[in-house]
Amino acid sequence: MTDCAYCGCEVEAHDPVFAEHDGGTYPFCNWACLTEYVDREELATGTSCNWEPA
Repeated sequence: MTDCAYCGCEVEAHDPVFAEHDGGTYPFCNWACLTEYVDREELATGTSCNWEPA
């Protein structure tokens, strides 16, 4: 049994998604849990290029 990194539910009971980050593999129930985890941990903050229209 593997627990979801976001909600703690058993990932095998759902449509699991696995993501790698900082050398580790993180299991999630589905894309929704992965998305919420990224938001909660602010993993996307500051990761895009700055663009200013001409």
